[in-house]
Amino acid sequence: MGKEGRKMRKVNVGIAVGLLAGGLAWSQQKVEERRPADPDVRVAIENISGTVTVIGWDRDEMEVTGVLGKGTKELDISGDRQSWSIEVELSDDRRVEGSDITIRIPKGSRLEIETVSAEVEISDVLGRVDIETVSGGVEIHGDPRDADVSTISGRIRLVTRNPLLGGDFSTISGEIELDAELDADGNFDFETVSGDIILKLSRSMSAEFEIETFSGSIRTQFGVESEKPSKWLPSEELHFSLGGGGAQVSVSSVSGSVKLLER
Repeated sequence: MGKEGRKMRKVNVGIAVGLLAGGLAWSQQKVEERRPADPDVRVAIENISGTVTVIGWDRDEMEVTGVLGKGTKELDISGDRQSWSIEVELSDDRRVEGSDITIRIPKGSRLEIETVSAEVEISDVLGRVDIETVSGGVEIHGDPRDADVSTISGRIRLVTRNPLLGGDFSTISGEIELDAELDADGNFDFETVSGDIILKLSRSMSAEFEIETFSGSIRTQFGVESEKPSKWLPSEELHFSLGGGGAQVSVSSVSGSVKLLER
């Protein structure tokens, strides 16, 4: 190959590398933003697909980092130190890739999250947690004050150290798993259609339970057994109290099983 040919090849390679780098930059927009935030700030997050990771920390500020996928228009952050809204906005491009964002917020924050298929993971948040997703799974660790979580097919898992003051958990086909202490004054609802419900609770807790299934089984490690209210139907139900009663716990499943286990 002559000198001119080698020169032309280098130019073409340079152009190709430049285009590739430009394509990667477009498909993977990095974000790194900080905002001031009150200790009990309200934070609302919307992300269609990808992941949402929220971590509580001991700072009076909010930090948002991550990578926006292809088809993303921008990451819109609006509000003030009392209330912030974070939204992954999409362009008109139908070829949308998931965006992965991590948000660090004051531990006492009140959290609201909406996704379609994005996976949600939360840790060390002490305020109220409100999450709605279609097929994304939800994993919560730490000590949220109370929680309201609903999915269509995603799995819900909540593990706490301190007593949970209240909670509402629902899914169509996803599993619900709770490993927590329940406050004696709290109200707790668990509902699925075909997903299983697994509750890991302390025997020393005070609570009243109302558990019903249409065709799923009910099993416990608390010395009580379910009953069949009708000889014609496969339904089971179980009503009992621990510690003289206290927390109101309602559990309902159509075809999924219910398990009450000791922590």
